[in-house]
Amino acid sequence: ELTALARPMQFAHSWGGASRNGTPTHFPRLPPPARGEGEDGRSVHVHGQPFVACCFEEQQGSTLLTTTIDIFTDGACSGNPGPGGWGAVLRSGPHERELKGGEAATTNNRMELMAAIAALEALKRPSLVRLHTDSSYLKEGITRWRHGWKRNGWKTADKKPVKNVDLWQRLEAAMEPHEVEFLWVRGHAGHPENERADALAREGMKPFKKSAASEA
Repeated sequence: ELTALARPMQFAHSWGGASRNGTPTHFPRLPPPARGEGEDGRSVHVHGQPFVACCFEEQQGSTLLTTTIDIFTDGACSGNPGPGGWGAVLRSGPHERELKGGEAATTNNRMELMAAIAALEALKRPSLVRLHTDSSYLKEGITRWRHGWKRNGWKTADKKPVKNVDLWQRLEAAMEPHEVEFLWVRGHAGHPENERADALAREGMKPFKKSAASEA
């Protein structure tokens, strides 16, 4: 049974990833996404039109996830820091949804994180998710660095507070119901969904960029 996502909203992995309890895990090899992955095939460890999302079956008292959702995300920023935006494309079979948003004063890294967070928070049921990103910061942070950060009390190896800790923790919470695999794609290399996510991010940034220009 397919279940629709939340109402339309607008907002102004090497193999492996993270399990629900935050420990590293390895995923079974899944079929390729509809229109390909990154040029080099590397995988790394993420609101719009009506979208039909995930479904699952109950089997012997446990949840068996049966639908894979592909999410393509990107972030943009003018000035870094400055006005920024994020965009995401969600796809489950023939169903697709686009999300976008932005902020008046932010950074590119925060927008990359927000794209993944917003997309995962839009899912209505536990899902197998392949989140495609061109951000090494997002990929490395969620699959590698965060485990050390958490052991250190959300501090880096040199004991400095982790930047954007609020969003890293929110991303962890958004991942909790799902099995998430992060897939790296090369940015600005003609990947259709990555290019669309980039366009959405720039659309999400527009109202804040105009506001900043009018105040200058």
